Amino acid sequence: MRRGTTELAERLLRDAAELARVFNEAFWVDDRSTHSASTATSGRSTRSRPNMGHLLWSGIVPPERVGAVADLLMGERLWSGWGVRNDGCRQGAYNPLVYHNGTVWPHDIR
Repeated sequence: MRRGTTELAERLLRDAAELARVFNEAFWVDDRSTHSASTATSGRSTRSRPNMGHLLWSGIVPPERVGAVADLLMGERLWSGWGVRNDGCRQGAYNPLVYHNGTVWPHDIR
């Protein structure tokens, strides 16, 4: 192993752990049991979900929250029967024909 490789790996693992801590502190919403991001739409602020499947895949969701996120993905609001919607049917901007407002992305299904 090259000199310094272990130190670099240790630093990167610390940085990743800190990123996960900050991300979950900033974006986890307890009363919704999910991550949420503030977005501006037509000059007004709304709360929307990031792609939670990607969050699970990346490993940034803490183990104690994985079940809640998976349950939401597979629940009636997001699971369409043929895939996971990128926005729930109870969201104010929901429209199953609009790219980011409720469509199923087949490339995200594995």
